[in-house]
Amino acid sequence: MFDELELDVREGESALRAYILTNDLSQRDEYRKQAFDELNFHLKEVRSLAADDPVQLSRLDPIEAMLRQRVTIMEKTRTSFEADPKNSALQATLIRPGVELTDKVVVKLNEFRDAERRILADRLAKRSSESGVAMNAILASGSLGIGCACLGLFIILRGLHKRREAEARLRESLAEKEVLLREVHHRVKNNLQVISSLLSLDSEKLKDPQAVSVFRECRDRIQLIARLHEQIYSREQFARVAFGEHLREVAEVLVQTHRTPGCSVSLKVEIDPVDVDLDTAVTLGLIANEVILNSLKHAFVGRDTGTLTVQLRHGAQREMKVFDDGIGLPPGFNPKKSGGIGLELVNGLTRQIHGEATIQNCDHGGTCTIIHFPA
Repeated sequence: MFDELELDVREGESALRAYILTNDLSQRDEYRKQAFDELNFHLKEVRSLAADDPVQLSRLDPIEAMLRQRVTIMEKTRTSFEADPKNSALQATLIRPGVELTDKVVVKLNEFRDAERRILADRLAKRSSESGVAMNAILASGSLGIGCACLGLFIILRGLHKRREAEARLRESLAEKEVLLREVHHRVKNNLQVISSLLSLDSEKLKDPQAVSVFRECRDRIQLIARLHEQIYSREQFARVAFGEHLREVAEVLVQTHRTPGCSVSLKVEIDPVDVDLDTAVTLGLIANEVILNSLKHAFVGRDTGTLTVQLRHGAQREMKVFDDGIGLPPGFNPKKSGGIGLELVNGLTRQIHGEATIQNCDHGGTCTIIHFPA
């Protein structure tokens, strides 16, 4: 929890920097979450840890004051930017944040943590000493048999105590690594969000509708990967990704943002719980993005209504299936030769995960894309 306090400040700075560079309101919301909600939560946790020690609480007071001061500086920067968004000098100031104050917070937090460890070690040593005194009293009383039994019990408990200490050190090391992993995924997500926002800003300057469409599709692909990293650090599942939940979100976002003009498209999602590693999740997400987008762009032209169905099935050979009730593929269409860059991307990405892609007309009409991939 000590590292998380430092992380709250740094993540808040990162999100605020992204907000000022791109004027993206979602980054402002992320900044407020880290600088206020998360910071207050972890401060409360640390205070509860030191609640029975007035000395430790007195060490914590200046740390909290510096953290509040850092947030005050960031808030002044935010309000100044919102009053004058085109002030480039202000942006440069933000890119050179108050490192000195943040470093002081880190030093004080380390001192507090070291003191907490010393207090815990002293308490353990005191209990061990009390146990030894009690054992000597038993032996001195002449109750040798009871004393030996107690001595044996003491040795067993001592061994258990050492084992618990080792486990505690392992848990602490693991917690520190998890904090670092969360920071990495959070920073990747923030950087991808900045890139996505810059693409949106550049697309506004374009006059060619086709060029705008290309920028928009690139932005969607980047946002898709960013949402995956957000899912990982927010749920603290670093090894596996619940891909079914991610696939549902991808489908819902695309249907909302890429509606066919004049056509009302309803979405049906049938998802089995499927966990995959991050690389496979990114690849499958990009495949789903291309296939769903292709249906929304071409399947319902000239239609008032349409239905898009997305399925994910668990098993020895997993299956992702996207099909619609649209106009279907034209006669003689060969997805491997006649398709555009989107279908080329689907075939290439499917080979990366050692899967197989089938794109064909459905029996009931419309287009059906099936991706089989190994468990």
